[in-house]
Amino acid sequence: MDESRNERPGNNHLEAAERAKRLRQLRFRVNELEQQLRQLHEQTVAEWSRFDEAQQSVPHEARLTYDDWYAKLWGPQISVVQVQLRNALAAWKPLEAHTPQEE
Repeated sequence: MDESRNERPGNNHLEAAERAKRLRQLRFRVNELEQQLRQLHEQTVAEWSRFDEAQQSVPHEARLTYDDWYAKLWGPQISVVQVQLRNALAAWKPLEAHTPQEE
């Protein structure tokens, strides 16, 4: 009799345990990336204030706007974290939908 791995009685439990473990790992990663993103945004506010204050002696037409400053200095770094967060969420959502909730 040729039984596949998935048809064995104990296998569904093992698969569910593996999914639950992976889900916990992804939850941790999502939380970690969300925190990192919040910290980066907080940093940009503080850094912009310092930068903008320092550029006040520069003629107005030569000053960097917030958008230009952000795109040059913070945009790439924040973009990387945003992509990582999107990828983690994309991996998490299907697992969450097929994993029984722990009580």
